[in-house]
Amino acid sequence: MTELYENWPTTFEPPTRRLVDPPLPVLVSVSMTIAGAGGAFGDGTALKVRAEGLAMDVKVQGTLHAWAKTTSLH
Repeated sequence: MTELYENWPTTFEPPTRRLVDPPLPVLVSVSMTIAGAGGAFGDGTALKVRAEGLAMDVKVQGTLHAWAKTTSLH
């Protein structure tokens, strides 16, 4: 995963991305990882679709290897 960032040239100071070494354990809000999904199923999605679809309102454990700055305020 970190190879993506290691070979990416840095144009700005401070850099807009950083490697995390050693990697850190994190708690990830699934709804925040998919663009436009901030409200999860607050859009009137049918109950049967929610029941058999991707769980967007959960938090899962993960490992942070690197991060990149975005325009998002979250």
